[in-house]
Amino acid sequence: MRVLRSGWLPGALVLAYAATLLHLGAGVGWGDQARFAGYVLGWLAVPGTLIWRAVQGPDRVRPLVEDLTVGVLVGYVVEFPVYVLCVASGHPKAYVTWPLVVAVATLSHRRGRALWTRPVTAVPTWWS
Repeated sequence: MRVLRSGWLPGALVLAYAATLLHLGAGVGWGDQARFAGYVLGWLAVPGTLIWRAVQGPDRVRPLVEDLTVGVLVGYVVEFPVYVLCVASGHPKAYVTWPLVVAVATLSHRRGRALWTRPVTAVPTWWS
């Protein structure tokens, strides 16, 4: 019952509807959708959000959706130069480790660990 009141149910329904439309309308397989979702979450959203939170400082409390959205953008911005540097150095597949580097860097000290469990505020009503 708590899930129904949490606000996550509408988001989950929208994602399920979008995934079904992609599958039936565009012919995108479920496995391809799952792989892309894993890429966006694991390689862009998590490390990008951690970098974004580190740049913002410990006093900034923002809605989770804002943190994740900007985190994905930061992840895209960081991923490309890392990939170019890895290709230029002769190790093109080494770029897949950049999220691990960010995770280890943030988990190695107290201030970095605080970035993983930062308090977030509710989304403002005017957003809707």
